[in-house]
Amino acid sequence: MSARPIPFVAKPGQRATSTTDARFVNVLFEIDKSPDPGSYPVQCLKRPGLSTSTQPTGGAAVGRGVYHWAQTGSIYSVFAGDIYLNATKMTSTAAVSTSTVAGRVWFAETPYPMARKLIICDGKDNYEVTSTNVISQIDQSDDAQYPIENVGSMVVMDGYLFQAQASTNRLWNTDVNTTSSWAAASFLSVDMHAGELEALLQQKDQIIAFTKTRTEFYFNNGNPTGSPLLRIDQNTLGFGLASKATLASAGETACFVSEAQADGNGGRSVYLVASLGKVSEIGDTTINRFLDAEGASVSSASAWMETVAGQLIYCLNLAAANRSFVYSVDSGMWKEWEAAGGGQFPIVSVTS
Repeated sequence: MSARPIPFVAKPGQRATSTTDARFVNVLFEIDKSPDPGSYPVQCLKRPGLSTSTQPTGGAAVGRGVYHWAQTGSIYSVFAGDIYLNATKMTSTAAVSTSTVAGRVWFAETPYPMARKLIICDGKDNYEVTSTNVISQIDQSDDAQYPIENVGSMVVMDGYLFQAQASTNRLWNTDVNTTSSWAAASFLSVDMHAGELEALLQQKDQIIAFTKTRTEFYFNNGNPTGSPLLRIDQNTLGFGLASKATLASAGETACFVSEAQADGNGGRSVYLVASLGKVSEIGDTTINRFLDAEGASVSSASAWMETVAGQLIYCLNLAAANRSFVYSVDSGMWKEWEAAGGGQFPIVSVTS
């Protein structure tokens, strides 16, 4: 029998959502453009392993988020209802536990010249950490206009803290240079197409508001009353966000799973938001087939972005399929990662 080449690097060819077709698991692809830029050979490398950095005492509980704050050089994480500073549960005269015990938590930090704070939001209350690691809880008892039951994700821009309420489709902002004072009229209504708010993202000097049906862009128009924001109508995209936990970003790059239910077909894909607000589709037929097969379970999907072995990657964890698909922003190629023995790669949140 004649020898046959083995296609180590090729497009995964899942004809359905099974594991019987070609798969590339726990690897990274690198495109070598030297010494001959015309050939562009592709190398298949083993995914780097993991080692323990910090072990919070709540590590046996459900992990909900992690953040490295350069202001203090410490790692902040949330497990179930507790907030941890490095390996120790935070204690203060205020709150030591979150108001919710499940679901992703979100982080934001205030820039200079505002008082430096790390803000943690569990979708119901905010928890503000000072540079001396004093933590306080912010909710409606502090200000009646605080947007309770918000979407969780936050944006700090131009001295304002922006948060959004799905129940009212309002994008709220604090007074300038504060993170805890809200005015009754400091909001605008999002989505001309009646889609429920899902998440917020900052892209340079713009705020992207994701709803279930549309993706809208806003900029600081300096309005003297109400919200300072103004929608850029011509930039509105005709699809929304399938699940807010699939939104992940690193620097000026972000990825998310889209939903086109506004057009009646429920089509899903993965999109990348790059510098200058350019939005492009990176999902292919194989990935989109898995996303459609998730059905309602897409609400349990999660994702994270991080630089691994010199490549910026987006790792998408699908609950129903119990698989993790990884996209390299640098190579533009998809592959799979999995835990020992199979199943999703066991990370849902990362930090640098």
